[in-house]
Amino acid sequence: MSETLPPALAERLAPLAPALIDQAQDGLVVKDAANGHWLYVNAVMAQWLGQPASALLGRVNTELFGEAGPALLVAEQGVPARAEPSLAEHKVELGGQRREFRVLRQRLAGEQGQALLAAVWHDLGPERRRGAQLRTALQQLEAVLRLKFMHAEWKKEQQAAVSARALLEARERDLEVLFEH
Repeated sequence: MSETLPPALAERLAPLAPALIDQAQDGLVVKDAANGHWLYVNAVMAQWLGQPASALLGRVNTELFGEAGPALLVAEQGVPARAEPSLAEHKVELGGQRREFRVLRQRLAGEQGQALLAAVWHDLGPERRRGAQLRTALQQLEAVLRLKFMHAEWKKEQQAAVSARALLEARERDLEVLFEH
């Protein structure tokens, strides 16, 4: 089985990409690589930015991401032409909240041959929250197991103490009987 798609198959599958990205609830941006202007943005990305997609067209990262804009530009400039996609993680402020994203970028050629940059944004927040919830649940389970173990050990100690007390009482009775005679 091949690790990379044959070019003809990749070309046939290309129309599925936007639907798959939308289905995964990921953001998609296509921009002019020369000037950074946004040429396409999907509904998910527009929702994250709190604006209609039409209001985002022609804009650049520094207008939309504030302080994070220059770092995003540096990451975009690091994507080589005609190479494998580039993957990076970014923390940005959106809607007053700090958000984490994994961004997959790829340079493409436009219909007129212009250089384009496509970026698929994946929100890491849900994964991070699920991970934190799982860690909390695991810690709670470990605490319950520790308590059960401690309770079992306490019961053993209690039983040993009862047995020792019974043995001591039996010895005392033996001594009383011995001294009575």
